[in-house]
Amino acid sequence: MHAVILDLNGLDVEAVEAACFEMGAYSVVLTAQRDDAIFESKPGEIRLWPATRL
Repeated sequence: MHAVILDLNGLDVEAVEAACFEMGAYSVVLTAQRDDAIFESKPGEIRLWPATRL
């Protein structure tokens, strides 16, 4: 099993995630690149960190 770490730096998260699955990824994990706070999101809203790592 291999792991790939990618700093998104403004890339479209959903497009990158879809490309990973098309290439055979079993899962994708999104985390923060930095220590940025994320506050509770509204119902139905998905918030990501300003600097996101996949």
